[in-house]
Amino acid sequence: MTLVEILVAVALLSAVMIPVLFSFTAGSRGLAMSAEDLTVHTAAIELLEQVMAAPFDLVPTGTFANDRIRDGRPFSPATPLRFHISDVPGIERKLEIAEVMKDGRVCLKKVTVTIALSSADAKTPPRLFSLKCLLAREN
Repeated sequence: MTLVEILVAVALLSAVMIPVLFSFTAGSRGLAMSAEDLTVHTAAIELLEQVMAAPFDLVPTGTFANDRIRDGRPFSPATPLRFHISDVPGIERKLEIAEVMKDGRVCLKKVTVTIALSSADAKTPPRLFSLKCLLAREN
């Protein structure tokens, strides 16, 4: 084998391997985003399940910012219910609960949980994830 043949073989091999290496890099980035997505989904579901498990009449209405949604803090002063929330760094929670009236009576409560995931750099805006559901009065 001559030196020219070896150089041609190395050039062809590198031309084939570079796209393969880029696909591995992109795949690992996708896995990292999936872990972040799992964290955000879990935080949203955790908060939503607590509201859904509470008795209808004890679920307060209003908007609750991240500083009011802490482990051990009450939902509101008018209810004995307390949040049981995992401490997840890098996320901001927001809870909105609105009444839905029918025939002059509150029959549903619309619950919206929004999670903002802060990015590692300050230049990128946070990613938002929302879950919505309706809580029904059973009687």
